Amino acid sequence: GLSSVNLGATSQSTTAAASSTAAATTTAAASTGAADELRPLIITVKTVQNGSIVQCSKSNIQECWKISLDVDQLENMKPGDTRVFSDQTNFNVQLKENPTTSSSGSVNYQFDIVDGGLDSSLTIRKISQAEVSVTGVARTVERVYTVENCGDGCNVLYWVDANQFASLQD
Repeated sequence: GLSSVNLGATSQSTTAAASSTAAATTTAAASTGAADELRPLIITVKTVQNGSIVQCSKSNIQECWKISLDVDQLENMKPGDTRVFSDQTNFNVQLKENPTTSSSGSVNYQFDIVDGGLDSSLTIRKISQAEVSVTGVARTVERVYTVENCGDGCNVLYWVDANQFASLQD
C-alpha cells in the first residue's frame, strides 16, 4: 500500500536531488492521502543495468527497472477508473472491465491507454500476503512496455522500441 509508494517516491526524489516536480508530487500525494489518480500503479525500485536480472538482458531492451506494484490501488479500481501506469511512463491507463480470475487464482486486468496509446494488461498472482508475481504489457505507438516476474519477490518493467518488438517475440 502506501509504504511501497513512499519507498518508491523517496528513492526517486533522492535520485533526482529532490528537485523533480514529479517526485515531489508523488511524495506529497502518498503522504497526504491525495487522489489515487496521482499515484502510479508501478513504482520503480532501481534501474537494472549490470545483467544481474536475466529478464533485463534481452538484446532490444532500452531500459529496465526492478519494480513494486501498488496492489491495493489496483484491486480497488473500478471499470472506467484511470491511473498513472508507472513512475517511468507518461501515460495513464483506464480499466476497461472488471478483472477476471483464472482457475489458478491469477487476476487479469485489461486497460485502454488514455490519449493515443493502444492497450495494456496486467496479470497478478499472489504468492503470499506480501509477494505478487506480475506479468503484463502496455503498448504505445513508440514503445512496448513489458512487466515480467523474475523470481522470488522480483518483478521488472522494461521497454523496447515498438518497431523492434516483433524481433523480441521470436
